[in-house]
Amino acid sequence: MGAGLAKRLADEFKGYGRPTAFVFKGRHTNAGMTFNDYVIHFRPGSLFKFGIALDGTGKIASISFG
Repeated sequence: MGAGLAKRLADEFKGYGRPTAFVFKGRHTNAGMTFNDYVIHFRPGSLFKFGIALDGTGKIASISFG
């Protein structure tokens, strides 16, 4: 992930406060890519679900949200 994207994501979520947990939820396949699915928990009731697919070199190929 490039520094610019990481900064934008950090700025977007700073209002939620410090994360309380990072949870690996499993894997799913979409469009021929395998995504590792995660949930980040913040204060009670606030969470962020996402999946990340890596290419053959280990770089992020795609991100899914929700």
